[in-house]
Amino acid sequence: MSDTAVQETPSLGKRSFWLIIAAIAVGNFSASLSSTAVTIMLPVFMSVFHADIIQVQWTLTGYMLASGIVAPMIGYLSDRLSLKRTYILALTGFLITSFLLGFSWSVGSLIAFRILQGCFGGMLMPITMSLVYQVVPREKQAFALSIWSVSGVLAPTFGPTVAGLVTDAWGWQWVFFMNVPLILAAIIVARAVIPYYKIKETDEKQRFDYLGLVTGTFGTFCLLYVFSNFSKWGMNLASLLMLIAGAVCIIIFALTEFRVKNPMLYLKVLRYETFTWSLVVLTIASVCMNLSIVVLPIYLQDIMGYSTTISALIMLPGPLMIFFLVPLIGKYYDRLNAKLLLICCLSVGIVSMLMLHSLTLTTAGLFVLFTVVVRDLGLASLSMPCTNLGMTVIPTAYTSHAAAVNSWVRQCGSSFAIGLINTFLVLRTDQHIQKMTALDPLTDTASVYNACYVLSINDLALIGIGFILFGIFAVTRIKASR
Repeated sequence: MSDTAVQETPSLGKRSFWLIIAAIAVGNFSASLSSTAVTIMLPVFMSVFHADIIQVQWTLTGYMLASGIVAPMIGYLSDRLSLKRTYILALTGFLITSFLLGFSWSVGSLIAFRILQGCFGGMLMPITMSLVYQVVPREKQAFALSIWSVSGVLAPTFGPTVAGLVTDAWGWQWVFFMNVPLILAAIIVARAVIPYYKIKETDEKQRFDYLGLVTGTFGTFCLLYVFSNFSKWGMNLASLLMLIAGAVCIIIFALTEFRVKNPMLYLKVLRYETFTWSLVVLTIASVCMNLSIVVLPIYLQDIMGYSTTISALIMLPGPLMIFFLVPLIGKYYDRLNAKLLLICCLSVGIVSMLMLHSLTLTTAGLFVLFTVVVRDLGLASLSMPCTNLGMTVIPTAYTSHAAAVNSWVRQCGSSFAIGLINTFLVLRTDQHIQKMTALDPLTDTASVYNACYVLSINDLALIGIGFILFGIFAVTRIKASR
């Protein structure tokens, strides 16, 4: 990476501050919304396009895979185009692909457009995070980051609710069309109010990191593809070869990014211990959030028999609580012990996993509602303080690169998690079915499947508790504290 110099953040008027925050929040919200809103629509896609769960699942995993692939390029692009131009480029691409998705005619076209949308959506999260630290004055960064965090956390939890209501009212196409006016407004505001910073480069001739691009892209794709299809393939020769190839490519990618002068992904920011451990905590929280986000819509609709609208309403209170809670955390952040706050949030996350563990075939919808509230109170609330702990130790010149690393690790972690979650559910459900039918061969097949699927959710929740316990350990390794 070349030496860069970025202008000092100017003082902002109240109006400019809120317009910039709005432009940043909309981009982050839209990307996060689109990444997870489709979860509640998977049964709809299966019905409309006559597809199986493995196929429609790629509307989610394909988006996240593409997001993880492009995220490492943000530091490279922002050094050459500026964050403002890169942001507007990402917003424009996201707008176009959102429009195209509404006209999907098959499951193949739907997946293709989702992957293309993910390429632009994956740019939005690291760019908006970088803008907070580059544009917003330091004394306002904690509060600005809380708004940014709310926009990112609110979307994956609020997204299924919105998608469910919109799908029932106007059709699944409008889940994608509703992005268009929102993104268009963000483009207009971003062009008008976000300052442009000229990046000054050294005379050193920069070469694009082609080896990093190829190995990172191919390695990530191979691993995710194997994990997503393991329940279908098993460990055959093809999956074994792809697994080995993916692992080798990721190792080469990591070694390359540490050694080359101008890496696509500046992994040297991982040398900041506080940043690295905060990233571990964020990834664990994201994985456990995805666990709940993936299983609950299917549980509510397919197991409990609720409509899309009712399922969406059950999942609504949690996001609404986050909308009010996280800005308060940002406002009083300087008065809080950040490490203690993270431990409290993770502890509440354990409670949410225990509630998932206790789900049955006759669990009341109100209990699921409280499960979502507890989940968001814990796992969703830690995003802002944990991100700020990690990013504040990074020098200003490297914020876009640190944000790219943050986004890449979390996106890839979420993508792998979703693939592994679905694989685990399929395999574990089959194991439970075999045991149950062996005891009573005359049991109704549908009843057996539903009961075994719920048991698999219970088992998965215990694994989530193990992850969160490691997250608490990671918090204790963070040196910075408030």
